[in-house]
Amino acid sequence: MSFYNLASSLERLKEDTTMNNISYLPTHFGQTRNALKDLAKIKLDWDIEILEQSVGKEVRFGNALNVSVPNEHWENFLTIFDNCDLVDSRLNLRSLLNEALDDEVRDLTLELKPTLIRAFTNPPFDEIEQDINRWKGRFKVERFLDQNVPVSFDTKTRDLMKLYESLLNSYRDDIGNMEMLIEAFRDKTPLSAFETFKQYDFIYGARVRSRFEGITMLFEATIDMTFVLTETVYIEEQDIVDDIEEADTSIKVVGQIIYPRGERFNRNFYPNLYNIIADIGEKDAENEY
Repeated sequence: MSFYNLASSLERLKEDTTMNNISYLPTHFGQTRNALKDLAKIKLDWDIEILEQSVGKEVRFGNALNVSVPNEHWENFLTIFDNCDLVDSRLNLRSLLNEALDDEVRDLTLELKPTLIRAFTNPPFDEIEQDINRWKGRFKVERFLDQNVPVSFDTKTRDLMKLYESLLNSYRDDIGNMEMLIEAFRDKTPLSAFETFKQYDFIYGARVRSRFEGITMLFEATIDMTFVLTETVYIEEQDIVDDIEEADTSIKVVGQIIYPRGERFNRNFYPNLYNIIADIGEKDAENEY
């Protein structure tokens, strides 16, 4: 059982000053069973008291829950407890706790996949894809190079499914970590604490090798385990690096590597670089004649 669920359940029990009352009918079976599952999450053993009324019975679980059951529905009510008869004593709710935990695992399992899909289609993931596509549109792709990431831009759909299956296998029996993992993707909090991600440098990205007008370039974009986006461009010709540094104030240069001054390259960077390389190509062509 999740520490967080247990803590919140205990806090609710502490804060409750009045007993929760349920009037049982067969149509309320699910509602009543869920109320008893909540009790099982708080503790397993409960002192119960059964009070005979003129038209039915009241079953009291300590000071937490009172269930009023008409006589004609008593047998149906007992099916919640696998048809065992109830007597004034202590009642163990382990079977209901197991069912509650199974419910939580099922719900979290169903929640994990759409959470991953939403995360990988929203910022910063959609932003990095915009920039990769801007690069591809200008300079084409000679090939994608390997990165140490669980999900790559060029094989995103396949990799995302593999990641989902890996996370499911790792955390299916660990409700607490599954909850924290879902919250991490939803709230964009660091993933480095989760064992599955410790083997990777980044969570997502692309490393693109392009050759334009005879110039080899590497465009790399990544998202790290804290959901921070980074981008760089390597250009093998120093003259081109010098020209784009002079022409574009939104970048900084270290050697032959170009960095944006923020997380991402300004969208004007791509046409600026394209025009510089294209102009050099035209001049080279003219010089051949």
